[in-house]
Amino acid sequence: MRRFIYLNNMPYLAENSRHSSLQIHKIQGHRGTEYREFYVDRFHSCIFKVYGNTYQLYNVGTHDIIDNV
Repeated sequence: MRRFIYLNNMPYLAENSRHSSLQIHKIQGHRGTEYREFYVDRFHSCIFKVYGNTYQLYNVGTHDIIDNV
C-alpha cells in the first residue's frame, strides 16, 4: 500500500511540487544541505534534493528516516 501511495504522489512532484498533499519542506536542523521531504502519507516520508529541475530521491520510510539524514 505504501508503495502505491508513493507512486501516486510522484506525478504531483513532477508536475506541481507545490501541490498541497505533498507538504514539501526543507528538513530542519541540517544546515548547509538542501535535503527536503514530502509526505507520502500520515506515517511515511520521502527524502530528496533538488538540482535545478531534477529531483534526486534518497529514501522512503517512516518519519524516523529524518534522523538518518
